Order: sequence, then C-alpha cells, then structure tokens
Amino acid sequence: MFTRLVMPFVLLALCVLVHALVMTYQLRRLSRSTTGQKKLRFWHVTWLLIRVALWMVAAHLVEIAIWASFFVWHQMFPNVETSFYFSAVTYTTVGYGDLFCRRDGG
Repeated sequence: MFTRLVMPFVLLALCVLVHALVMTYQLRRLSRSTTGQKKLRFWHVTWLLIRVALWMVAAHLVEIAIWASFFVWHQMFPNVETSFYFSAVTYTTVGYGDLFCRRDGG
C-alpha cells in the first residue's frame, strides 16, 4: 500500500526534475543570447522561441517515457508501445477510453 502511494510521487518528482533541468538550461541560453542587445529582432526572438519549444517537447517526451517505463516495469500493459501510448494519452489529457491497465500489475 505504501509503495502504491509513494511511487506516483517519485515519478512526479522525476518529471519535475526533468522539466526544471530543461527550463534552466534554456533560460540560461536565452539570457546569454540576448545579453547586450539593445533591440531584439523579430526573427531572432522567433528562432529562440522555436528552439525553446522543441526542447520542451523533448522534455515532455522524456517525462512520458518515465511513466511508460514504470508501466513496463510493473507489467501493466502487454508491450512497450502500449505503455508509451497509454502514458502519452494520459499525460496530454487526451483520454484513454481505448486502453485499460491491469489491476493486479502482472
């Protein structure tokens, strides 16, 4: 029972850690690239935002993979693809009416 309560918090903490690392890295890069510029050019800022968005998508994919790995580890789905799919649709709040995990974990 205790493990069932603690594991989601551990997974959540890992996801927050991934998010914080990527955001810190991107904010440092952003501040370095704009330091000393009097006027920020539209295309320069746009390109920076595109790169930040791509890094955030990558961070979200890592976070989805963390959850999917947990599902695989506990054999909640028949294969890795299904675990990743379930993780992605629940992470993005799309919904998962087409999949259900095993209650017994095995």
